[in-house]
Amino acid sequence: PPSVVCCGMSRSGSTWLYNVVQAFRPDMTGLYCETEKALPTSLNGVLIKCHGPDDAMIARVRAENIPVIVTVRDPRDVVVSFMDCFNESLSAAMDTLPLCAGPIVKLADYAALALRYEDDFPHDIRSVEAVAKIVGSTSAVNPDDVLANLHRDSVRAEVERLERDVFDPALGPAQHDPISHWHPRHIGDAAIGKHASRLTQQQQDEVLERTRAYCDLFGYS
Repeated sequence: PPSVVCCGMSRSGSTWLYNVVQAFRPDMTGLYCETEKALPTSLNGVLIKCHGPDDAMIARVRAENIPVIVTVRDPRDVVVSFMDCFNESLSAAMDTLPLCAGPIVKLADYAALALRYEDDFPHDIRSVEAVAKIVGSTSAVNPDDVLANLHRDSVRAEVERLERDVFDPALGPAQHDPISHWHPRHIGDAAIGKHASRLTQQQQDEVLERTRAYCDLFGYS
């Protein structure tokens, strides 16, 4: 395909997915975009990363038959990971949920592939191969090499290098590498179900309520 969209909640592995597509399709120009107005006139040769695209952007992606790959994660764990990564409050983290969950639900029936965080897809060669099958390849890269280069330990080392040599400490996670989109503190502990020890039952229930359609669709409850 001439273009691809990578979409997922923040902290759901969407940047890993973006980098996998980049590895196979270096001919594409990477772009972070959430609105149709911010899209280029031509979407030919564009790799789009987003968390919560607006309705107009979703409509255009569908109309132009651009493949969409989504990443999903338990929104309760998303909230905890978001707070830890961005040093945000619980309320701020919760406020981001509907902005992403709703659009992902609208894209779900159209998406070519949904990768589930709880399946540890960043360390499964089948995930890399499935993505490659959808996006094709204009490089000679080997799927096993892509998997190794994007292993959590490899990415952590790269983020540490960026933090040491490139990123401005004063800006914290409000900055990213323009090519990979890795940002400071990008790699967390990847723990599954950590919300159980970090959120009260009432807080967990509120997260589920705010993302009800998403949770029903992807099996989180």
